[in-house]
Amino acid sequence: MDVVLDFLDSIKPLLLVLLTALITLLGKLVFSRVQKWKTRKNEASAIRVETVHDRIQAHQEAHRLAKALRFSSIKPDISDLDKEARGFFDNKSLYLTERSRRAFAKCRRLALLHNQLMGPAGGMGDDKAARWDEMRECAEIIASEAELPSFKVDEPD
Repeated sequence: MDVVLDFLDSIKPLLLVLLTALITLLGKLVFSRVQKWKTRKNEASAIRVETVHDRIQAHQEAHRLAKALRFSSIKPDISDLDKEARGFFDNKSLYLTERSRRAFAKCRRLALLHNQLMGPAGGMGDDKAARWDEMRECAEIIASEAELPSFKVDEPD
């Protein structure tokens, strides 16, 4: 038993050095991870600021097309407008928020359905008003989802 205690006493300084080195390495690892996370977060924020103009333009165009689809859904042929809307969605939908993308796709589907239900005889279907209101709500969602930049100005003390 004395031999074991003597051995532990003899390696105590070595264990302290190893423990100190381990704590130092762990601290450096944590610090480097935090720095990488901060860098990624700053880069993501910078990209978001750089694309704000494109995102606002995309929401504006989506809003314009949603309103045009709504009002054109009562016309005999909306294929040209639908083609324009489909092209816009294919090229610019990533600039829209997820909620705006869903609203735009829903508005397009409702406009096509509304147009088909009207038919050549001018029939409206039973839920004309509900479809009309849903298309209006879709356009409102797109408009409200546009993230306009806000610049905080610190007030002087």
